[in-house]
Amino acid sequence: IKDLKHIVRLLDIPKYHYDGKLYSAFTNLRRPLRKYVCYKGCYLEEAMDIPCAHFTMLPKIFEKVGISIPLDEISRWKKLTQTIEKEKGLYYEVAKYGGTTRDLIKPVFQPFLSIKNEKSFIYAAKENDRQNRIKICEFFKCEFPYIYNALLDWHKRINDTSIKSVANVVESEIINPICDMLRSAGLHPFRVNDAIYLPTNEISMVDFDIKQEIFNYINGEESTKHIA
Repeated sequence: IKDLKHIVRLLDIPKYHYDGKLYSAFTNLRRPLRKYVCYKGCYLEEAMDIPCAHFTMLPKIFEKVGISIPLDEISRWKKLTQTIEKEKGLYYEVAKYGGTTRDLIKPVFQPFLSIKNEKSFIYAAKENDRQNRIKICEFFKCEFPYIYNALLDWHKRINDTSIKSVANVVESEIINPICDMLRSAGLHPFRVNDAIYLPTNEISMVDFDIKQEIFNYINGEESTKHIA
């Protein structure tokens, strides 16, 4: 029923939230159904999606609130999260460390982003899910201890502002300009959080590497593509 309500509202004008996120019926529609939505006779296709997006953006999130991470650790973090190779990256490394699978470890990341207390984080899960929560904590303590402590101490350092709200702002600062670039080229992007959808006939018209643009922003490097 919820999906039907979103479908009948697809033509409603989307609205921007204070953090720059675009809220629309398409955003609310579940991913498996989005591929059946058409724009001017063409189905929409996901042109770009960042795996583990808010974790990939952590360098900018920390920078925005003045949290400093040692250069060696943040460099290793960028190398891990900015890979474009399949079956590599943060999900796979944590899964490998914990002796589990990407699909089983992935759901742990969302609550882990807002971790305040390790024990509470672990025991908030059902018994059969606790082991994966233990493993993600062990991975971060071993491989990225400064980032782990920054996540744990967030609520002490940053008063009245959740990490997710800052992450949403950073996400918008990254994705919205890319959508502007695509529009300036005459394309029709649809933003869904950190993902960008395009009509299938426009995918091949993108003349720049969208993911590289995202990584350039996170790394403080200049864009390789400028809006005309």
